[in-house]
Amino acid sequence: MPRRVLAAWRRIPESTRGYIVAVASVAAATVAVFLLIDFLSRSIFILFVAPVAIAAWYAGRGPALAAIAGGLLAGDLVFVDSRYLLVPTEAPDIVAFGVFILVGFIIVHLNGLIRSARADAQRFATQMEEQALELEVQTAELEQQMHEAQALSEELAEAHRSLEERAGEQLAEAQALARLGSWEWDIARNRVTWSDEMYRLFGLEPGSVEIDFERYQLLLHPDDRAVATEVIQRAIERNEDFTFDHRVIRPDGAERLFHSRGRVIAGPGGMPVRMLGTGQDVTESRRAETALRSATEYAARQATAEAAARHLNRVFSQAPVAIAVLR
Repeated sequence: MPRRVLAAWRRIPESTRGYIVAVASVAAATVAVFLLIDFLSRSIFILFVAPVAIAAWYAGRGPALAAIAGGLLAGDLVFVDSRYLLVPTEAPDIVAFGVFILVGFIIVHLNGLIRSARADAQRFATQMEEQALELEVQTAELEQQMHEAQALSEELAEAHRSLEERAGEQLAEAQALARLGSWEWDIARNRVTWSDEMYRLFGLEPGSVEIDFERYQLLLHPDDRAVATEVIQRAIERNEDFTFDHRVIRPDGAERLFHSRGRVIAGPGGMPVRMLGTGQDVTESRRAETALRSATEYAARQATAEAAARHLNRVFSQAPVAIAVLR
């Protein structure tokens, strides 16, 4: 039964339900006033304030105003002596009417403020929920973008490492094929950095010893150390490139011929701060050049000798004829 009543109540339009609540509240207040009339005297309108508050809380301004009108009508017709409808004859009743109307309108006004504040709060809460949802979506998108950016960064880093490794391998292979090493000299700290191939060309294991200018000098042929020092010192003083040949004595005693090149790197004040260069083992190529030059000279001498021999042969072959003519 209560469920059927509740279902029937919900089928009534909401605006109509508010006025039904107002009428029912006024009727209940009227019954209560009738039962308590001996105790209330001229304070009967105190009980009619309740229907106004209930109607205002349940349905808003319209039903609350209806409750005010119903309370006035019930009080005037049932409990107050009046000459005309809603016009009390006694001053206390007029004051009671006025106070009831004032309190009723205050309740309606306050309820309107409360409803407006509640609507604003609901609207603000809805906006906050929408903004929170939008923020969650943006956060999810940002996280996705961050994951993608991180993945891309890792891929780029891996590609960069792979490229550096391939470039380093190719450079090392090219230097090994050309028997060419590279070096860098930090002049201020007197620290020399060699490539792996440079170590090998000098007969050393890569990174086995720390190189500075003095250590480099000790690896040169004793007769070439002064020349190397002079060439490098002149390059530093004049801030110019240099190239020269020198000999190297390896730890195993083998003597090799090197062709060295370098250039000076100046700092902001124009003072030399670094030197970069290469060293190439040209022992075999110079030997080949010497052998080729010797072979060329030998061939030239051989050709000259053969030409002289042919000339002598012609002279000797014609000697009998000359002798016969002279006789």
